[in-house]
Amino acid sequence: MGGGSRSSRNRPMQGDDERYDLLLDFKDAVFGTDKDIEVTRLESCNTCSGSGAKPGTTPSQCKTCGGQGQVVTTAQTPLGDFRQVS
Repeated sequence: MGGGSRSSRNRPMQGDDERYDLLLDFKDAVFGTDKDIEVTRLESCNTCSGSGAKPGTTPSQCKTCGGQGQVVTTAQTPLGDFRQVS
């Protein structure tokens, strides 16, 4: 079932270390070079402080998925259990 793992959502999590893989040719590695890179970082929203709620309201949990972001349904078939994640 998993839920909320970084690999499945493919986004940084608060507290993660920064890493950037950069391929350099031998000459640049020996003599040095300047490269521009882009790094994704987390910032809190000034409006909702990261809750996603509009000003003057409070966040509420989704009644369908219970805040998990996915719904797992299981059906028993003659061939075994069939699980669907949506």
